[in-house]
Amino acid sequence: MEINFNIMQKRVGFAFLIINLLVLNSCRKGSEDPIFSIYSRKARLAGDWNIVSYNENQSLNYTFPDGTTSNETFNRNFGTVNYVESGISATASYTYSGKISRSHYHFSKSGDWNSVIEYFIYVPQAVGGYYVSKTRIEEEGTWKFNDKNADLKKKESMELTTNLSGKFYYTYSTYLGTTIDSVADSVYTTTPQIATWRIIGLSKNRLKAVIESENSISSNVNGNAGTKITTVKSTDIEMLEE
Repeated sequence: MEINFNIMQKRVGFAFLIINLLVLNSCRKGSEDPIFSIYSRKARLAGDWNIVSYNENQSLNYTFPDGTTSNETFNRNFGTVNYVESGISATASYTYSGKISRSHYHFSKSGDWNSVIEYFIYVPQAVGGYYVSKTRIEEEGTWKFNDKNADLKKKESMELTTNLSGKFYYTYSTYLGTTIDSVADSVYTTTPQIATWRIIGLSKNRLKAVIESENSISSNVNGNAGTKITTVKSTDIEMLEE
């Protein structure tokens, strides 16, 4: 019986190709990860990133000292230009629109990170003109990839701890031509807060993730002292390499 070695070689080569593709695909972490990359996962993450899509849904649950409760929701959506913010409480609701001026993350290979999100909101004044509110939020902390768990592969998610947070803003009246309200140098040390980033896709120039966090604090503000505030936040984020 004659054997066609060319056909056998093609079949063996095709089998090896299929096996290699299956192995490479099993090495993927997120569903939108590249099938193959010459860069390690840490090398792909390290660097500077600009946010191109950010959709945040936040719920604030209040438990007062007398046992009563209330709830507020807060949503924030922006891309590279437009910014929209809305909120609903038991007594009021609002929607503001504005512009993004900066939205940036930096991750280092050593395990540090920092971010800056800056935006303007325009609110019509009753007497004419606008209130122009500028807000800049700066945060920094540490990050690490998570180990495998029941739902996620090793390094499919990462944990970001926020150790320092600052908020700077001012409100300017175009009608009066003056600054109505301003806060400067309001950096404050926070109780470390942890957020889990479930990575959907990570390449050398694109990062897509779902950010989940839940944190609770007790208020010491006069009139609300002892109130427990629980914040539950979920954010879809997509960034491109700067």
